[in-house]
Amino acid sequence: MVYLADLPGTIEWPSPIRETLQDLFNQVIKASSDFTSVKVEYSSKPPALGVHDLLVYFVASRSGSVLQKGMSASLNLGDTGTTGIGGTLVGSEVYLSGNQSKPIGLGKLAFHELMHNICLLKDGLHSLPDLSLGKEEITPDTKLSEGDIKLLAKNLTKSRVQWTDGYKYKTQKGDPFGDPLA
Repeated sequence: MVYLADLPGTIEWPSPIRETLQDLFNQVIKASSDFTSVKVEYSSKPPALGVHDLLVYFVASRSGSVLQKGMSASLNLGDTGTTGIGGTLVGSEVYLSGNQSKPIGLGKLAFHELMHNICLLKDGLHSLPDLSLGKEEITPDTKLSEGDIKLLAKNLTKSRVQWTDGYKYKTQKGDPFGDPLA
């Protein structure tokens, strides 16, 4: 399972994001002998997660980073998203600001952050050979490469614990300040 959390409740085009991730993960699963299917869905509350399930938060902007608020205050944030890794505890987030008009791009940004998550790799992911969506810079036009597929298929069975405390920072729909709900 891959869970998507729209914490500010403001994703304008949720279906293309989910469908993009579903398509990309379907291609990866076809190359894996360990899994036969994958389901991508939105979750408004912390899901019950297994060691192979994934979770990515969508937050308004870098300044609204739930990872920095709750997982690690010293986390260096990326421009479009971040994945924090502490041993096998992992959290991923994507920033909506400036990207809402590109839902396929947001899906690919989420996939990129989940690549970090799956492989338990920080910035070292960006320098691995034969990757496209694993590179530091991606666009809505970036295609999934055989290198991406092979890397993920090899790492899907790694045990990891998704950081679910990000749901504590869920905001009211349209709240421009991103204040956590009481």
